[in-house]
Amino acid sequence: MDSPHSIASSSIEGLSSVTTTELLYRTTIDAIDSLIYVVDRELRITLFNKGFTKWCHKQDLEVERIIGRKLTDIFPFIGDREKYEYASVFSTGEVSVTQETSIVNSNKISTETRKIPIMDGDEISRVVTVVTDISDRKQAEHLQSVIFRISEKTSSSRDLNQLFRAIHQLLAELVEINNLYIALYDRKNEMIEFPYFIDQKDPPHRSRRMGQGLTEHVFRTGNPLLLTRETTHRFESEHNIELIGSDCAYWLGIPLKTSSEETFGALVVQSYCDEVQYTEKEKEILMFVSQQIATAIERKRTEEILRKTEAEFHKLQKIETIGTLVGSIAHDYNNILSTILGNAQLMEFSISDNDHDLKKYVKAIIQASQNGAGLVRQLLSFTRNEETPLETIDLNKFITDWDEILTQVAGENVKLEIRLDPNLYPFKGNREKISQVAMNLVINAKESMPCGGTIVIETANADFEEKQYHQNTAIKPGSYVCLRIKDTGVGIEESMLREIFKPFVSKGKKGKGTGLGLSIVKRIVEEMKGYIGVDSQISKGTVMSIYIPWYESLEVHPVEIYDHNVTRGQGELLLLVEDHNEVRNMMRNILEQHLGYGLLEATNGKEALRLLQQHQVSLVITDIKMPEMDGITLMEEIKKNFLYLKHKVIAITAFSENDDETLRETGFHKVIQKPIKISDLSRAIDIVLNGSGD
Repeated sequence: MDSPHSIASSSIEGLSSVTTTELLYRTTIDAIDSLIYVVDRELRITLFNKGFTKWCHKQDLEVERIIGRKLTDIFPFIGDREKYEYASVFSTGEVSVTQETSIVNSNKISTETRKIPIMDGDEISRVVTVVTDISDRKQAEHLQSVIFRISEKTSSSRDLNQLFRAIHQLLAELVEINNLYIALYDRKNEMIEFPYFIDQKDPPHRSRRMGQGLTEHVFRTGNPLLLTRETTHRFESEHNIELIGSDCAYWLGIPLKTSSEETFGALVVQSYCDEVQYTEKEKEILMFVSQQIATAIERKRTEEILRKTEAEFHKLQKIETIGTLVGSIAHDYNNILSTILGNAQLMEFSISDNDHDLKKYVKAIIQASQNGAGLVRQLLSFTRNEETPLETIDLNKFITDWDEILTQVAGENVKLEIRLDPNLYPFKGNREKISQVAMNLVINAKESMPCGGTIVIETANADFEEKQYHQNTAIKPGSYVCLRIKDTGVGIEESMLREIFKPFVSKGKKGKGTGLGLSIVKRIVEEMKGYIGVDSQISKGTVMSIYIPWYESLEVHPVEIYDHNVTRGQGELLLLVEDHNEVRNMMRNILEQHLGYGLLEATNGKEALRLLQQHQVSLVITDIKMPEMDGITLMEEIKKNFLYLKHKVIAITAFSENDDETLRETGFHKVIQKPIKISDLSRAIDIVLNGSGD
């Protein structure tokens, strides 16, 4: 029987008569998928298996007449390194194991090659070469490496943008990617956002409503989608798809899902040339890593939310501090305003009707004082999270009344245009808060025009039959009153549009405000069940649109800025308890000289009790916050010791920890907020003394 090495003289496939051992040998090596071939010292092939033939066919290599041919004739890509390895095995008799990645006919393959020497007597006559395709194993290792590095980048990336860039770079190691974008779906606002967008042809997509695009199809189905130039248009017609962007040769979208299998995003790669192809293989690769990418994005988003929450918490602490500060100064500030407003009202009553200029100046003082008081109340409402009662408002009349003040706020280098819809709907709102909205928006518009420009104030009715969208604001269908403020200023960058309504975020220059203005506007509008829409273009200006629901059944009652009707007394003796000298002097003039009452004065509750023991008074008017004994303690003492005055006490307050309802429950018949209007004070006194209109 021939020795096994004698088989090397001919191909296993070519044997016509073999022994049982030879048949077993041939069957065994033919059953192995790896390439197996034997070469002599001149690198001529003396034996090969079926795996060798299959591999050559797969790589489109010539396989006819293999036996006796040199290895370099069949594999022309074999270089000097390979020849050196064979020479080393022949000279040392040691097994050689190498791994390499090669490009064969545009195919990237990874192989492990073992070169095993065969002894023929005392010398090595041949080398058995076993080549195993380890491409799948290498790819699996590479995939695991990429997944691990995505996890690392999730921890090390500062923010989502840095994470997205890292993901792009890592995916490019697996698949040739020149064009990639990540789309995320905001279910609350029904908008698709594109936080990462790299493309050779198209500009970044702007946020948009859920439509009929290919990205939306991936969102809706939760399945990957692979299209070629040939299949795209058929898919478009079959699924009623709207193609967005430039035509591409290949489009591949991969869903990004939460751990509960809810699709929240999509990873999309595109190719504009036939040379860069996406096939089922690329789809499987991206699907394999998509869960890790989704987990990374979700984790990073959660981290950013936590950071923002922490930042918002610090901002809320700042707001709380401001609230405490505002509360501490509101009392003194409103006392100052009370003095100004009270004396201005007395001046107005004293001025002749013919002195129009002087009346105009005094009216401006009164309006400014009331506006200042409104600012304080609004800040208190903002920091204390209070809601105020709503009333019926004619927005056109309101703007007409405030025209002069808004013009002054806009400044000399800004032209103010007012365009009112004569058929405007009425709505429910708070007059002081509407003034705050108008003032803040005009100030905001003015600051965006440092070199001057035009501000247009418009009113209009707005009827929406379906949802309307302004950036991330979705407005429900319905009928609305619209207040629109347009400016010709510098505009707002798109990245800032989502931030401008947050506290302490200002689009103006440093030193141009606290950043509370627009956050106050947003809160006021939401309190009235309304919406804010913002449209802006850099260097062209900004349009702020306020939408407030209208009420068809409302009857509008005109309200004057200042009511001149007062009720005078008949010399009744009143006790005024007020610690602030200027306010007390001003109220003395109002009560004695203008309203005709007799008056006793005290600077705190203790003094008031001493006077009550000495005099029979008809009514007590007391401040709430005072030294030694405050107004609430005074009220409790009156209820205990002076029962006849139990329902004859009026509270006046600039700021109190107790709201009006709490003060009434304490026993105060009426509560008047500073700065005091003479008409309000006279009406309250008349009600308490005579029950008029109560």
